[in-house]
Amino acid sequence: VRGSLTGDSRSVRRQTARLRNGLDYFVFFAGRHRHIRKMVSGEDTPSTISVARLLETARVNEDYKIFLKMDIEGWETPALRGALGSIERFRPAMLVEINDRHLMRSGSRPEDIWAMLTPLGYGAQRLSTGEPVEGYAGEDDYLWTVRA
Repeated sequence: VRGSLTGDSRSVRRQTARLRNGLDYFVFFAGRHRHIRKMVSGEDTPSTISVARLLETARVNEDYKIFLKMDIEGWETPALRGALGSIERFRPAMLVEINDRHLMRSGSRPEDIWAMLTPLGYGAQRLSTGEPVEGYAGEDDYLWTVRA
């Protein structure tokens, strides 16, 4: 690691935390995990990649167990909408941050996510409580899995 930590003690703590988190990140992805570092969106653009293209690029097939994490500050609905075909095909488990105030940025509501995923056989549980929910139960991360 090159460079030095500079600034006041608060700044040094932030820089140290950033470095430690960065190292943890690289240690996690140093194994057999496939990592593509690009923003994921509902469609392909020069700076983003769609979930469908992401799975294609990673050469994923139906035998893989896939976990998607989405925390994209209100743009979860468009990303999910763009990924519906891939979600139907691969049936990934998904951890999706759902915050009604953030979703307003993209013109969507929490109910839109339930309307997309429940017809595909998905159920949600609120991560903070571990309880299954049938609809939006407040700002939280929701774990979506295919119901048996």
